[in-house]
Amino acid sequence: MYKRQILANVPNFPLSLATAGIGEYPLLKALSRYVRNGGGLAIFTGDRVDLSFYNGPFYDQGIGLCPARIAPPVDLTREKKTFVRLKRDSIAPEWVMRSFQGKRGLFTEMIRFYGFTPVEQTGMSVASAEIGPVRILARFDNTRQVGSVPDSPAILARAFGRGEVMMICTSADKQWTDWPKDITYVPFINDMVQFLSRRSDSGLTGMVGQPIYYTLGSEFSSATVTLKTPVFPLRDVITLSLIHISEPTRLGMISYAVFCLK
Repeated sequence: MYKRQILANVPNFPLSLATAGIGEYPLLKALSRYVRNGGGLAIFTGDRVDLSFYNGPFYDQGIGLCPARIAPPVDLTREKKTFVRLKRDSIAPEWVMRSFQGKRGLFTEMIRFYGFTPVEQTGMSVASAEIGPVRILARFDNTRQVGSVPDSPAILARAFGRGEVMMICTSADKQWTDWPKDITYVPFINDMVQFLSRRSDSGLTGMVGQPIYYTLGSEFSSATVTLKTPVFPLRDVITLSLIHISEPTRLGMISYAVFCLK
């Protein structure tokens, strides 16, 4: 059964008073429980996003659903003469980004973003027993945009309990981007839905034709990873290559390793 929720330019969640007179967010608690139990969540930003909510209870000092603190949006839609694109060399090797991998990286030159939400990269959520490290799947080439840090993350993801959260730092519609009109949009959304529908505890089960990813802790960064296929010993053991990744957090750099089989 596929399980996923999508927030598209949602400003905030309603605040309620608990019996003790303390404010709480019942919908946020329910959504956090849903993702922690294996659900998937996609977050698209937009001009209605309430920064105090996203950087407050939604981020919750690094242990909430929102994977990073965000800055005021950069809106270039007035004349649509200035825009940013996805950086071709920033596309992560995870299969959910396959619409832009390899030769398909040329598609990054076809999509314009007239608005985006900058990410405060020094305030990303810290990995813990229940929360995985933030993985930057793509960045914007916003080097010319005054007031925003260059190469701002465009798409982020991380494990949250047994579920997965993905954040796309632009609108899901044509308000901020012409991406919905591009041929890569529907395939990406389909891959995103499938990506978010897979439970974290079934991460060792792949699909035919897709790479297999598994994240290792930093203590295994020099490990040798091997794989026996179902036809072993007719086919020899396969040695997998490791990809070492370092990401900034508010407590410093977190390093981890990903191995991939294609």
